[in-house]
Amino acid sequence: EVAALGEVVYVMRHRSLLDYLYFNYLFVREGLPLPRYGNEINLVLFLPVTRAIRTLLAKGAWFLRHGWLPDPVDSGWLEQLITNGVPFLVFLKRRQTFLDYVRRAKYRRDIAEALIDGARASARPVYLVPTVVLWERRPATGKKTPVDVVFGAADKPRRLRKIWSFLYRYQDGLVSFGEPLELKAFLE
Repeated sequence: EVAALGEVVYVMRHRSLLDYLYFNYLFVREGLPLPRYGNEINLVLFLPVTRAIRTLLAKGAWFLRHGWLPDPVDSGWLEQLITNGVPFLVFLKRRQTFLDYVRRAKYRRDIAEALIDGARASARPVYLVPTVVLWERRPATGKKTPVDVVFGAADKPRRLRKIWSFLYRYQDGLVSFGEPLELKAFLE
């Protein structure tokens, strides 16, 4: 519904490969347009072997000719995705990856700043859709259990709890969408 009105950007708080893969699986299953980009998600290990090798060779050739690949947020690529009308998924909290640590990269721009610049450059309205993947459907209690202390709370699970929840309850996984926020109207 929102895609007919303008550009759609799905927004998640924390980066999670498992949530990203489940999110894409549900979009394919429901026949919805698949988001084209997820920041800081590397899917090379999930590609067929020949395509993964070609991808790694292409990245190596780029590195030899030009140096490190540019950051999509700092280079303005997110703004281009918005103006071209491509739906994509962003994780608001950026983590420093291993390659960022190796090359001592510092982010010049925040993702929210790139989204705002893209909304200003776009002719159509840009809608931010808050998204969360839930693996447990039971209500949260006010008390922390020992499991919550060791493996993280249900709403902010650590890796082991997330993997266990996925393996145990992958049929019951739920992607919840919040109310879409029209970014241009919000800024005015």
